[in-house]
Amino acid sequence: MTRKQAAFIAAYLEGGMANASEAYRIAYKPGPKSNATTISKNAARLLQHDKIAPQIAAARQKMEEATARVAARYVVTKARISEALALMAFADPRDFYDWKEGGDVSLKPSRDLTDAQAGAVQAVSSSVTKYGRSLKVELADRRGALMDLAKLHGHVIEKKDVRVIRSLEDLSEAELVALAEQAPPPPPPEPSTRH
Repeated sequence: MTRKQAAFIAAYLEGGMANASEAYRIAYKPGPKSNATTISKNAARLLQHDKIAPQIAAARQKMEEATARVAARYVVTKARISEALALMAFADPRDFYDWKEGGDVSLKPSRDLTDAQAGAVQAVSSSVTKYGRSLKVELADRRGALMDLAKLHGHVIEKKDVRVIRSLEDLSEAELVALAEQAPPPPPPEPSTRH
């Protein structure tokens, strides 16, 4: 592989594999007499070259895999929501704190927590008082997580009051005023065409 071919690959990859003609211009520095059609044909030929095509394909594969990993990390599904809520709802305080009969309480080190246990931690704060350093671990709202989990799986259904209004007579004066305030202003009158 020539130095220019390697430069073409580097420029093409740095440009996000979006513009082969631009990569060709960077690597080969064609003269002012070179037209866009010639540059485009030369770039296309380089993309098919037996030493360049496999490297571009491998880079494209790596990029697609990295994109898929990132996308999978942020995909929101019912199963992922359910799993995250379950981590919060069923967190066991003994996984985080160690307390003794005399009232001594100690926190377990974060390095000893599993990913699942860490998923239940809402906040960690540290403060210094006149009595010494204080570290506080706040777990997620267990009841809230349980309720969200129950709603997600249809165990709890929120009921909503629905009022059917058949005519304006069904509304109170206050409701009529509120509706009038929400209404858009009337359009301006059209100018008269009579003279």
